[in-house]
Amino acid sequence: MQAQFAPIFLLVEMAERAEADFRALRKAEKSRITNAYSNEVAVKLRQLRYCLQRIEDLLKRFSYAKFAAHGDILQELSFYTEAFYWFAWRTRQACARADGLSDFSCDGVRDVRNHLIEHPEKHVDGLSQAGVFGIGPGGPMIKHPAIDKGLFGNAEQFYQNLLAMLERNVDPRSGLSCRIDPLR
Repeated sequence: MQAQFAPIFLLVEMAERAEADFRALRKAEKSRITNAYSNEVAVKLRQLRYCLQRIEDLLKRFSYAKFAAHGDILQELSFYTEAFYWFAWRTRQACARADGLSDFSCDGVRDVRNHLIEHPEKHVDGLSQAGVFGIGPGGPMIKHPAIDKGLFGNAEQFYQNLLAMLERNVDPRSGLSCRIDPLR
């Protein structure tokens, strides 16, 4: 039986939209988005999209019925899931430092990055769950269900908050707008 992960294609679409909106905002005649940090945001958004596209491809090949036989797929899913959290966190930091942008919250990304990837010894009892990878109803996860609800919800929150921040920072004279649509 093939696992069903319909939300991932919507996340890929949201990543493409965020990347396109950011590119349009930067190129706008009256854009206030400048400096090297804005270049880093553009690169990180592209890397995030690539991570989600690769995760989508891998999940299409994954089957719970053949869980044990999917060691290579699971290893790659773990790699791209962790990379997503690193790139998402760095995107947030670069947005906070870029002229014309501002900081935005992304609690799910922050918690997974800080508690399970960067500083597990401070947050996870005896490291027993840190670094363990799994796939749950919320998608790929750095396995600690009390902290990580899954990539799908965390990525959705990240992109919704990123797009809302971009919308807040659009110069009204530019005539541009970020499309903030719910995924469901």
